[in-house]
Amino acid sequence: DLEPLDKCVSFNGGQNEQGIFQANKAIIQIKMPNAICNRVTFMWMAFNGATALEYFSMPKAKFNLVTGIEKTNLTLFYNCSSLTYLDIRNATFDNLVNTNNFALGCTSLVDLFVPNSSTLQKSITFKDSPLSYDSMIRVADWLKNLTGDTAQTVTFKAATYNALTSEQKATLQNIIVTQKGWNLATA
Repeated sequence: DLEPLDKCVSFNGGQNEQGIFQANKAIIQIKMPNAICNRVTFMWMAFNGATALEYFSMPKAKFNLVTGIEKTNLTLFYNCSSLTYLDIRNATFDNLVNTNNFALGCTSLVDLFVPNSSTLQKSITFKDSPLSYDSMIRVADWLKNLTGDTAQTVTFKAATYNALTSEQKATLQNIIVTQKGWNLATA
């Protein structure tokens, strides 16, 4: 069993973590159960192309992107094709302009733990990820209520969404479309 990485790595103090593990083909698991990540200013492509990465857990991390970064593009896990488990449940992404590449290319992602704080306000796609139903519900809970504002779109993998029961689809439709004012798409 691996030791938690937060014993030897610190992401505190206004750092730029751009591409920190980008294209790393050796890392399989990252466990940082106590990492806080205060004031990380730029996480663009931090794990992009880390194709061996299967498990990423930072349940207490607060990727607190510093105010003023207006064009932050969340490509944290872009092309992490082996990633099956992702836990960033306490992350905050307040300044994001584009979240569509967040999990693009994550063709194995099933278990996703995202903030349940209803803060995500930009379109996001999971069109490559075979998310579990529970993960889809967590994504729905993450969405900010945009009723009366310009609707954004959450996209799920068509095969995964189509395999849900009619009751599960209705629940997702109710949360995403009716309650939160988003578009629900499949691809």
